[in-house]
Amino acid sequence: MSPSDEFRTAMRGYEKNEVEARIGQLRQEIDSLRKALADARSQVITADRAKLQIAGELSEARAQLKKASTDQGEAQGAPGSRIDHLLKIAESQARETLAQATADAETIRNKARADAASARARMHTESDDTLNSARSEAEATTQSAELRAAETIASAETRAEEIRAAAEREASQLRETVAAEAAEARESLKRELASRSADAGAEAAQLTARAKEEAEERLSSARAQAERATKEADAHAEQVTSEAQEQARVATEGARAQAERVTREAAAEAERVTAEANAEAERLRTEAQEAHASARAAADALDVELAERRQAHEKDEQERFARAAEESRRLHEEAKARAAKADEEAREAAQRAEAARQEAVEKADTIIADGRKRAQDLIAEARATAEATIEESSAEAKRNVQAAQSQVDLLTKQRRTITAQLEQLRSMFSAPGLFEGVDFDDDKSDQAAKAAVPTERIASESELRAIAERADDAADDAEVSEAQAAPIAQDQDPDQGEEQSQGQDTAHDSAQDADDGAAAGQAPGRAQEQEAPREPRADTLVIDAEAVSAQGADGQSAEAPATQAIDAQATEAHEVVADGAKDEVFDAEGGAEFDGSLDHGGEADKRLR
Repeated sequence: MSPSDEFRTAMRGYEKNEVEARIGQLRQEIDSLRKALADARSQVITADRAKLQIAGELSEARAQLKKASTDQGEAQGAPGSRIDHLLKIAESQARETLAQATADAETIRNKARADAASARARMHTESDDTLNSARSEAEATTQSAELRAAETIASAETRAEEIRAAAEREASQLRETVAAEAAEARESLKRELASRSADAGAEAAQLTARAKEEAEERLSSARAQAERATKEADAHAEQVTSEAQEQARVATEGARAQAERVTREAAAEAERVTAEANAEAERLRTEAQEAHASARAAADALDVELAERRQAHEKDEQERFARAAEESRRLHEEAKARAAKADEEAREAAQRAEAARQEAVEKADTIIADGRKRAQDLIAEARATAEATIEESSAEAKRNVQAAQSQVDLLTKQRRTITAQLEQLRSMFSAPGLFEGVDFDDDKSDQAAKAAVPTERIASESELRAIAERADDAADDAEVSEAQAAPIAQDQDPDQGEEQSQGQDTAHDSAQDADDGAAAGQAPGRAQEQEAPREPRADTLVIDAEAVSAQGADGQSAEAPATQAIDAQATEAHEVVADGAKDEVFDAEGGAEFDGSLDHGGEADKRLR
């Protein structure tokens, strides 16, 4: 399948693998049909080639035969019977081969056409089946799509709430963790600063104390050395002085000058020693001061180093705090980004679910609209059929009523005509001396007996009741059809419902008109006199003949032969007319009903009287 033929993935429709498998199967069938068609065409081409080859061979054989016949004719005269026989055999074989090739080619063509037609029919049938199954599954697909959309929306909302709650919990945990870490870092920094400050102070105090102790020791040592030197100088001076005094005393007399010189030398030596002792003491004092200054400088250097260390530690702590704050901000931003992403995913899921739901709703609306349209079409068709049936029944009933009314009018006219004729006959028979010597007693008794026998009705009461029941059943069937069509039309517009009710009222009015027409056909005295294209019916002859015979039985015996002749002629016509009237009554479906009480002996006698 090429990339352009691939189906897009969607939440509706059919399974993609099944559709692709079905399309692949159809394509394989099409390819096989194309291959079969190509084979058939190749066979046709081969047959055509064979046909052409055979035709060429036939032409070549004919040319050779013609040449041979020409050569033989030139050599021996007219061709012999053998050459003619060979030529006929070759021509017959060529014709047979050509006919066989043509028949084979036509068979192959017909087979290919039949295969192609059957394949097309099968493909159309399968496509129609697929379309029908797709239409039948549309409602189920719509419902499942709605359910999936609802479930997707619910799951998306639940997932969004869970993601939002998890993001909020994670953000709060991160904030608490960052705050705890920052507080712990600050406390640790404070503790470390305090510890380092205490250590630096203790170290500075120790260095200061040690420097002071060293300075004091050096100073005390210098002082002790100076005191020792002074004491030694003093002792030496005293010793020298004592020695000098001793020598002076020893040699006072001998060498006062030498004594003075020695005294001076001793004094000078004492001064020199004193000066040296003072210089040494001053040097020691200077060294002590230098040591104190160096100790002070070392203490200052320690203070500077401690300050530098404190500053570096504070800088490190600030950097750590900045890194912790940056990490906290980054984690907070990540939490916000994750929460925003979760909200975006939830929003996208909600949009997808809403789109799927909207699409499912649109598809359901389309299917419902198609169903309503089909229902409206079916209702319109059923209404049209019902109206046509009702109109046809009404027209048939009206025709039957009109035919019955025409028969009644015709019978009335015939009755009047026969009444006039009977009046003429009665006036003729009442002439005196016309039938003298004729005994009419037997005729009177026969006429009285015949008058006592009731005349035959057009239709019995049970038959008329059956006809009425069939008409009622037809009306009930029409009402049932309308009632069955009514639930289908519930989804239609109110105007269509009014049209349907108007159609039902029209059908009811038509049926009522048919009943009224039938009643009008039954009512005596409403018949209009009109000419009918049929031959005069003879059933009224029985009525008037019976009336005349009844009057003859009462005292007019002169009319008996005429009434007997009329009765004899009219009896046979009465049977035929009665059977025809029954057939016409039974043929009128839902038409007019004749009154069962309309008999020839009662109503006609009343009209005559």
